[in-house]
Amino acid sequence: MTLVQLRYLVALDNSRHFRQAAAQLGISQPSLSNQLGNLESELGAQLFDRSTKPISPTPVGEQVIAQARVVLGEAERLEVIVKGIAGEMAGELRIGILPTLAPYIVPQAIAKFSNRYPDVKVEVHELLGKQVAEYIKRDLIDVGLVTSPLASRGIVEDVLFEEPLLCYIAEGHPLFRRKKVWQKDLSVEGIWLLKEGHALREQIIALCPVEQGKDPVNYRLSFESDSIEALKRLVESGQGMTVIPWLSTVGKTMCDPSLIRPFSPATQKRTVRMIHAKRLIQTQLAQALAEEIKATYAMLSSVEKRDAVL
Repeated sequence: MTLVQLRYLVALDNSRHFRQAAAQLGISQPSLSNQLGNLESELGAQLFDRSTKPISPTPVGEQVIAQARVVLGEAERLEVIVKGIAGEMAGELRIGILPTLAPYIVPQAIAKFSNRYPDVKVEVHELLGKQVAEYIKRDLIDVGLVTSPLASRGIVEDVLFEEPLLCYIAEGHPLFRRKKVWQKDLSVEGIWLLKEGHALREQIIALCPVEQGKDPVNYRLSFESDSIEALKRLVESGQGMTVIPWLSTVGKTMCDPSLIRPFSPATQKRTVRMIHAKRLIQTQLAQALAEEIKATYAMLSSVEKRDAVL
């Protein structure tokens, strides 16, 4: 049994397809099949059910794959330890991030992190919250940036910052003339929402008073999106209202300040967290990324406060 065979095994589990796994590994499909066959012969057990489409691990295969990930992780840890002692910030950091965070975190903090550490390969994946936890468990990403607590075994989470939620209201909407919006004034019937699966959608619905028999957004125009920016453009066209995170109103993101209304009291927030497996290999890189994100948020906040004073 070799580390190469274990890498092939994990790659096949990630893709669940021989041809795709071989392409990702840069080897031929017969080579992958031969190596897997040799490993199965050595262990005396079939690790994948090849009769299913896509292929799937057998019960014993699931256990072997899980242990293979541990072994490969420990092998990689040796390299990280040596580089850490030498003071090197190098290697690879795979990041999963929510679509409602990516437009505001990637160009600001993650781009800065990448520029600061040119020897680090940064790989970013846009994922929904449940996908982030699953990708971490399958070792497809190292860290995730989420906004909902994930009570999942083996997952550690660290709070990075809290940002206010704001109302974004079209002219002509009943709440537009308000300087501030009370939570009791919200109606799930009248708020543009993200598609199901987004944590921000669930958080906004939870803010609204219970309204029996009503569905979200009862307009002649029906629209749900994966993008906060798309919902903002809809409001700017004169349609309804939505609830947006503060980060979507600062920096280079497009926003009409005249349509923004804060909540009263200003207690409605979303908490941005970094999550990772307990046995994280790239601890040093993850900590550096966390500090970059915190620093970026603090910088944006200070600029906003300064501009407000001026």
